[in-house]
Amino acid sequence: MKGDFIVIRQIMLPTSLKCTACGLTISGHAALHAVDLGGQFTATSYYDPVDYYGGVFEPEEEYDNE
Repeated sequence: MKGDFIVIRQIMLPTSLKCTACGLTISGHAALHAVDLGGQFTATSYYDPVDYYGGVFEPEEEYDNE
């Protein structure tokens, strides 16, 4: 956790690349590595604990102790 958030880090290895501007497509990790675009990278996501666990937390009932 970082502060009030749950941090998820995913290590990824690219297997293809498609440029939407010029239409260039490179398929396969070996081809990406040959053009120096095949290195692994980390994607980091931050989640609110309530959203992450999907739970609905109800407040505890208060009892009169009189």
